[in-house]
Order: sequence, then C-alpha cells, then structure tokens
Amino acid sequence: MFYDLVPAELQNDFDALLNDLSYLPEQVKECCPFCHQINFRKIREKPLTFRCKSCQKYFNPLTKTPFNRLVPTIWLGMILTRRIEKATHHTLAYELDCTIDMVKRREHALIDYMQQHYPHFHYWYTQIRVTQNDMLPTMIEEQYTALSKLIKQLLTIEKFPCHHCQSDNTVKIGHRTGFRCRQCRKTFNLLSKTPLNKIPHPEQWQPFIALLVANNTNKTIATSLNLSLSTVSKWRQIWCETMNNWGYAELAVWCNKKQ
Repeated sequence: MFYDLVPAELQNDFDALLNDLSYLPEQVKECCPFCHQINFRKIREKPLTFRCKSCQKYFNPLTKTPFNRLVPTIWLGMILTRRIEKATHHTLAYELDCTIDMVKRREHALIDYMQQHYPHFHYWYTQIRVTQNDMLPTMIEEQYTALSKLIKQLLTIEKFPCHHCQSDNTVKIGHRTGFRCRQCRKTFNLLSKTPLNKIPHPEQWQPFIALLVANNTNKTIATSLNLSLSTVSKWRQIWCETMNNWGYAELAVWCNKKQ
C-alpha cells in the first residue's frame, strides 16, 4: 500500500495533495486568472468553464496551474501513487495506455505543484523516494519503441497476402494473426512458424514486455499480470528468442538479465 511508503510526518501533506488532485477540476476561481477581476460567469458545467466579463477570456479551474490542459485529471493521482510505489514511466505508460512523454509531462506538473504548495513533500518525493534512474539506454529505448510498434501492427493488420497463392483477397479470422484466403479458401497464420505462436493472450504481450524492459522479476510480473511463475518464465524465454530473431539482440539481453 502506497500510504505505508510515505513517512508519518508527511502523511498530512500527502492527504492534502491527493485531495487537491481530486477537487482541483471542480474548484471555482475567486477571480479571473488573466485580469484578476471578480466579474465573471459560469458558461459550462462539464467541463467547468468560465468567461470573464472584463477581459472576455475563457478559463477553467486548471488555468494558470501546472495541470492546465492535462486531461484526464484522474491520471494525476494515479501517477503520483504509482511512482511512490516505484513504478517506472514505461510501466505507467502501458497501464494508462498512453505515451511515456504523457506520463513524464504529468509528473513534471505534479512536481511543480508540490514545490509551490508542499515543499517538504516535494523534497522527499524528488530527493529521497523517486531517485531511481528509469531512463533506458538510447539503444534499448529505440529497440523497445520499434518492437512495440511492430507488435501493434502485427496484431491490428487486417489484410495480408495469402501464404499459399499470394492472393490479396484475404480476411482476418480470430483475435490474433490468423487469415483465410477467399481465393484458394485456405487458412494461414503469420506466427505459425515462430515461437510466438505458443503464447496466448495477445492483449497481455505489450504489458508483459513493458515489465520486462523495466527489469521486473518473474515473481513481480506474475503478480502484476495474474500469471503463473512457469508461464512467465516460458514467455520471457520465448520473447527474448523472438527479439533476437527480429534483430533486437541488445533488447533481448536487457530483458533477460533479471529473473
């Protein structure tokens, strides 16, 4: 539980910060953040939006704060608590189904807000708790990004030339990489002659690789994805072999160094 990781003397600051993150999008401004006049009116309830009668500008509760335009705001509390638990940016990106840059932007906004309003908690968070270096080496980062794109393309491709007659008149069947040719009526699978054909649940492939890249142990991965240790060990071996076969040898070594 992330609460247990926060020192007792900072618990009040932590609770206040979480409360801020929950209610910031709903708080009514005391004055216009642009001209500081109090002559404004509410023009929309969801999302809460105001218009100043003096300067005619629109604003919302997050205007002129580090969180302006960072929606959905519910991600802020999730990123804060998971980072306290030492989740990496790469793991969070897959948990939230967003890019690593989006996670980093929101964490930077959180740090700016802490520095302004909770300096003691800011010091603990930046100098003591979140000091792990989760920046990947450039080559690993590049290979990881390329592999992620390749897997996404592989699982979402809708048409592929027939392996038997080379016709383009094919249709996808099932939820993975199986196809049926409308010309010769035969079926084929893009992964039939690869080790990946032995791995089920393609929806877990990307989260699994993210956990590998973050150097998690088999036990941690098994708990995170609700898999058995033997399954995780098998998947790690197959994925590392696949990375080698696809030209990502450095990434394969990186993902296999901690079990």
